[in-house]
Amino acid sequence: MKNCLSGFSLLLLFSGCASQTVPQGIKDILAFYGGSVNYSVGVSVSSGNSENSGKFYQIVLDSTDVKKYFESEDLPASNCAYILYHSFSGKEKSDYSFIRIIISEYSRSEKYDFRMERLHQVEQCMPTLTRVVDCLKYSRYRMLRTLFSPSIPADSIDDKKIEQPNMAIDSAYGHVSKFTMNGFYFTSPEIAGRSTSLVHIAGVLIREKQNTNFSVSVGSDEGYRNLYGFGFKE
Repeated sequence: MKNCLSGFSLLLLFSGCASQTVPQGIKDILAFYGGSVNYSVGVSVSSGNSENSGKFYQIVLDSTDVKKYFESEDLPASNCAYILYHSFSGKEKSDYSFIRIIISEYSRSEKYDFRMERLHQVEQCMPTLTRVVDCLKYSRYRMLRTLFSPSIPADSIDDKKIEQPNMAIDSAYGHVSKFTMNGFYFTSPEIAGRSTSLVHIAGVLIREKQNTNFSVSVGSDEGYRNLYGFGFKE
């Protein structure tokens, strides 16, 4: 059977658009991006390395706001995948191999696949993100420094690098109330002499006066998801 599949890709889609109950993740995506969404379940069987295989959940998002607010579809596509994944039950998370996001605008569309194990890694990093945002929200800079990986030099996260700049940003733009996620991507920079897998989570800090772009980098392969950096520009 393996030889028979060589060079071929089989794709079967089972539409869920006529379902009486719209999944909560779909509702959340529509609330975030507007437009319209079609969703379906499919099975992909491929002998090549370029195609994901297995059972997948597909979302087609048709929204003019995506291109209006984002330079490319990569970030919102990852956000759609995470919103859906996070809404799944434990069984649903184990039922699928990947989530496919297709973002359509006018006559063009882009396709993005996200493996479930990758989405799981992002979900595992969210508590660290929450702690970082809480530290900024309540000006707990000493606690914020404890979240950093031991491989980060102490002099790069001292008061001059952490407390003073954040106090200046708060003064200019107002205090933080919450964080809204826009998406994620993985990177593998060399840190302290070794390649380190990081999840880069990007979004917006909602503030009293003016919102600011915000992102954090969190270790993705560690038992404890250490913080490796954060910034106010994306």
